[in-house]
Amino acid sequence: MQEPILNCEVEYRIKDNYFGRWITNKPTAQEYANYNALRSNARKFNGLDEIDIDWDKHLIEVSRIETKETRKVYNFEDLEEVNDGV
Repeated sequence: MQEPILNCEVEYRIKDNYFGRWITNKPTAQEYANYNALRSNARKFNGLDEIDIDWDKHLIEVSRIETKETRKVYNFEDLEEVNDGV
């Protein structure tokens, strides 16, 4: 079997420090920033140099997603049928 393929992604979400709302767009200036209360609507950034906001009024959430992928090759004859409880 091959060695597992390891992958790591880093995402950034930006939150207003006073109201707790998340930035949903990529503002070119603070007055163009759009906000939403739901984290699921927050824009994911891959770097923090892409936007222009007042950083003293915002918090940065850093998400690190690590995945491990393994692969194995089988002959068709080696596969077993799975009935899935039916």
